Amino acid sequence: MASGAGSGSAAAPTFDPTLYPRTYKISGARRAFALPFGAVTIAACLVGTWYFGSGRGGLHGPQEATFLASISLLFGLGLALMIVRAFKLRVVLTAETIEVEGFGQRQLRRDAIAGRRSHRSSTATLVLVPQRKDQKKLRIPTGLQTDGAFDAWIITLPDLDAAELRESEAEIAANLEFGATSEERLARLARAAKVSKVLNLVAIFVGVWGLFWPHPYWGSIAVLATLPWVAMMLMVQSRGLYRVTEGLKNAHPTLISLYFVPASVLTLRATLDFQFLDWQQAMQTIVICGVGLVLIARASNHGAGSWVLIILWAGLYAYGAVAEANGLFDRSRPELFRVKVLDKHVVHGSHHTTFYLRLEPWGPRQASRDAEAAAALYNSINPGDTVCVHLHAGALKIPWYFVLACRSQPPDSPPVGDYSRPNRSIKTTTS
Repeated sequence: MASGAGSGSAAAPTFDPTLYPRTYKISGARRAFALPFGAVTIAACLVGTWYFGSGRGGLHGPQEATFLASISLLFGLGLALMIVRAFKLRVVLTAETIEVEGFGQRQLRRDAIAGRRSHRSSTATLVLVPQRKDQKKLRIPTGLQTDGAFDAWIITLPDLDAAELRESEAEIAANLEFGATSEERLARLARAAKVSKVLNLVAIFVGVWGLFWPHPYWGSIAVLATLPWVAMMLMVQSRGLYRVTEGLKNAHPTLISLYFVPASVLTLRATLDFQFLDWQQAMQTIVICGVGLVLIARASNHGAGSWVLIILWAGLYAYGAVAEANGLFDRSRPELFRVKVLDKHVVHGSHHTTFYLRLEPWGPRQASRDAEAAAALYNSINPGDTVCVHLHAGALKIPWYFVLACRSQPPDSPPVGDYSRPNRSIKTTTS
């Protein structure tokens, strides 16, 4: 889509009905990229379907193999449909209508359009909103080979995002809670916008720190856990000037990165560093904490935040915070179990490789199960060898464990290690 569509310019185009009808297709550059990329990706999905469907990959059983094979096949079919639709796509403009043709046809009269919106998505950047509530919005896909006539047809429609932004700024300028005069309120809004940019960048920096180099571990986790509460305090102190997120339609500065970056990294760190013995017990605590976080976040956001976003954040943050607190504040003496390794396998993800040891039943585990292990331990252990499972009670009474190499000492001898640090960071001595 031309860069002028959806944004203002120094010399705004003028709508000229005599320039139409015109038809627009996906650009040649987009087609040239989509075809080879799509072919390679679809082929990879088909290979994945065969690979998992044939039971390869060290899977745990036919159900897991069927699930992964089905996911690979569905992803490949979905991508194939997207590519076919892109090549079939036509946008036809006349002086009176716009029509989008793909697998079906959607048409909207120009005089029935209330306005346009910008929509940040991988599949559409422009949404035409009809005046009638019973009509569906019309989405214009990206990648069209457009021209000035296309820009003129679109830009001369009312910009609903800009109108709502102006209305939001006017509401802030008139809100007595934000200052004594409108000038003071708008100046406060400008300062808050600068603060939000700085804090969102800080959140991203801390997220990278916690994810890729969490040293000192306690420090990185503490900062990650604190940032969302800083955001909530700012929203309460500002009496609603800051919001979780409002996007293009609202002048309120957003603190979304202070919420979602720390919550996401906490969840990833907890997943990498701690293994729960009983997931049901863990989820009960996580759900209780999550419900409390939803209520607190909603109240601090003055009831203006999206319920979906707040619930998603609360779930991520509750899981990560509960797992980290349960492990890092745990001062219990671990139980030690010497366990035989039955098998081992590796799971390769897009960003992470996980190493698993299949262990015989041990302690409260009444059946053989996989346990995650560090790469060094995985490479040094073979089926039939013995490893030591260290089971902790958990500061929140949620048992968790990790697997280490055993020392050449009697089973009741305490292991040597720093148990104030999680699974992947533990420093141990073995012999």
